[in-house]
Amino acid sequence: MLGHVVSHRDSGDFDGGSPVKPQVREAADASNPAPAAGAEDRDATLESTGTPVAHHRLQATEAAENSSERGSSLNATCPMSAPSATSASYRQPGTPEDRVESSPADLHAHDEYLNWWKVDRPSDGTGVAGGQAVRRASTSSGPFCHRKRAPRRHQPYVEHIDVPAAESGQPLVSAYKRCCQEIGTLPNPVLIEAFEAADSGTGGTGHLDPLKQHIHVHCPGNLKAVFCRRLDDPGMVPAAITMARCGPRLRSLSLPYNRLSNNSSVSLSAVLHKCTALRSLNLRANDIEGLGAKKLCEGLRNCSWIEDLDLSLNPIGDEGALALAEWLRSNRSLRRLNVGSCHIALDGLIAITTTLKEANRTLESLNIADVEKVLVQPDHCFHLGSMVEINNTLTELCLSKQRLRDQGVKVMVPSLKRNTSLKKIDLSCNQITFLGAKAICDLLRANTPLQVLNLDCNRLAEHGARYIAVGVHANHKLEVLHLNNNSIAPQGLVDLAGALMINDCLRQVTLAMNQFDSKTAAIFGRLIGPNSPRGQPLKTDFTTYEVEGITFVSSLPLPST
Repeated sequence: MLGHVVSHRDSGDFDGGSPVKPQVREAADASNPAPAAGAEDRDATLESTGTPVAHHRLQATEAAENSSERGSSLNATCPMSAPSATSASYRQPGTPEDRVESSPADLHAHDEYLNWWKVDRPSDGTGVAGGQAVRRASTSSGPFCHRKRAPRRHQPYVEHIDVPAAESGQPLVSAYKRCCQEIGTLPNPVLIEAFEAADSGTGGTGHLDPLKQHIHVHCPGNLKAVFCRRLDDPGMVPAAITMARCGPRLRSLSLPYNRLSNNSSVSLSAVLHKCTALRSLNLRANDIEGLGAKKLCEGLRNCSWIEDLDLSLNPIGDEGALALAEWLRSNRSLRRLNVGSCHIALDGLIAITTTLKEANRTLESLNIADVEKVLVQPDHCFHLGSMVEINNTLTELCLSKQRLRDQGVKVMVPSLKRNTSLKKIDLSCNQITFLGAKAICDLLRANTPLQVLNLDCNRLAEHGARYIAVGVHANHKLEVLHLNNNSIAPQGLVDLAGALMINDCLRQVTLAMNQFDSKTAAIFGRLIGPNSPRGQPLKTDFTTYEVEGITFVSSLPLPST
């Protein structure tokens, strides 16, 4: 179930020969003894070379402390009080310290370390050896976690999890603490609370009553109690082994804002092989890259009931997006996918949109905000528009920070007018000006099923607000409109207020972060006040108040929509 990775420095030579032991250098010193050098002779030698004695002693002390903290190092420096034959013969008087030649033993050890990088790093890009939980042959690809790091004593991941029948009845909390003790990691207090809540439905027997609630594990890393002890790769190993005991009773797993990398993706993939009835997986704001996303997709193929997947704020890139697109072609259960701020560029964006256009007809909500810089904007918008036009199952689409600009909006609006299912679209932070607002005006006048439109943080200004006001005046489907941070001048706000007087369908609008003056604030004060001429009240993200005959605006928080 768990394997231990043994460093080559402990187990043997990198070429399969005799072990490299710390005694090798001592044996070399004994075979070629050097004349004993006392403290006075050493200081005299240092003074003759122009090296400050105090500075050299300080460097030797720091090197010894660093060597003791790291353990045995491959080219550890011997203390000057007992110089070896190799150090004495290769450090000649007058040689600067930064140009000291290395001894043959040091060079041999360094070559062996480089050989490990050549031999033990995976060359096929897969990163994970199949079959056994650990594979450490010197001629095979190294473990998944060692692509960029030297070997560790313990594996920071687990590939296969088998729960013995004798331990299946053990409570989850006891099993988790025992696994942490065996591996040498500290238990996560939030996970302990989650497992205790799960055990409360078992009566302490470890077997869930079918009539009891399902298991939900929620362990965010942004809580004050665990902020400095967030879940990392080694800590994920005992957590994965414990969660695998839940089996199909595990329905939701939420591990956002932790320190999980590709290694944890291997452990999570092993969990997904056991917990095939998982409905929701939230890995927001971790450190999972493209290889980790591939491993997750391998495990998700076993979860035929998965409905919600959140990988936002993980650097999966195009490699991870391509893996997700391939998985989506065969998936028929996913309803919500969030891959916002995942460093996805044009190739990954095209792969996902093509899949939603050709194969997948079950996804209802897609967040693909904040893509990498897209150089070919027409292709970018064309693929988004064609996907929206053909796919009539999407109800929510977030295209924030896509750099659509006016031209991109003009390309997409005809497709949006033909879509019959989209109810919420987020176009915030897309550098849209009054030219793009003119196209959006046409969209609003078409009275599509759109209910929520987010245009925050664009560049509509006064003329753009006038176009939006014309569209709102003719629309009777839109319910929520976001227009914050658009540099809308007072006259543009007056035009919007006039449209809101007539449109009774809009129930919420956000405008606080714009250029209100006293006159505009007074108009909106009457609009949202108790004597409003509207048929139904209007919710806003601001309120108005009057001081000495001057009306001001004060911002108010609103729940996200």
